[in-house]
Amino acid sequence: MAKRAKKKKNKLLFEGSSWDFDTMQRTYDAIEEIALEDLGLDIYPNQIEIISSEQMLDAYSSIGMPLMYQHWSFGKHFVQEEKLYNKGLRGLAYEIVINSNPCISYNMEENTMAMQTLVMSHASDWHAHFF
Repeated sequence: MAKRAKKKKNKLLFEGSSWDFDTMQRTYDAIEEIALEDLGLDIYPNQIEIISSEQMLDAYSSIGMPLMYQHWSFGKHFVQEEKLYNKGLRGLAYEIVINSNPCISYNMEENTMAMQTLVMSHASDWHAHFF
């Protein structure tokens, strides 16, 4: 690890809080390299999807993934969660992970690049290794 640190010294993966898909890929590649080579994690391939806060609220309201809505109360629960989120009274998860092969990580588009980095390493690698 020390050799790699010296070799990549002064080369930042990103600057600022904005993200784009190229920056996400470059950052994930660095995360994956550390997970595999330095930490020896056994991980599935990762598929990272970007979703909006509304899609995250949809997942919250349907208890995970919006596949089978319980009944009319789904809409009521969605509106309640949305109002709390919009007023700043409720936060949302930064990601949802489906522990499968490939591991699918849904990251929120509102995340900063630093948060995307934390989410990718936590969700895509640690979840994938653990499960």
